[in-house]
Amino acid sequence: MARNAREAKNILTTGEMSSDFMTANFWALFAAQMVLKSSLKQIWTVFNTLQIVVALPLLKVKMPANVLGVINQFNSIVNMKLIKPEKVYNWVFAPIMGKTAEEVSEENFVKG
Repeated sequence: MARNAREAKNILTTGEMSSDFMTANFWALFAAQMVLKSSLKQIWTVFNTLQIVVALPLLKVKMPANVLGVINQFNSIVNMKLIKPEKVYNWVFAPIMGKTAEEVSEENFVKG
């Protein structure tokens, strides 16, 4: 059992590292394209490729667990969940409003 748990942890770690790498790659290409002011064709090619990879499980093809783990990590990129809204709120609006995202969500939960 310990071996399976260790292997599962290794698969999750590999998936997270791959996701971090692809996120960094996406943002690096995006920044480079903005600086060079050339077309965004390469960025959209990477994004479209990621969408195809994420859609592979819909084909009902048997895949190893490590591939599925990496594909699950890519979901956050493909679904454009690259930046957490709470971080943006805390960085942009908290200094203006004087409340963190957690305080606002607690207030809304109490009111609702």
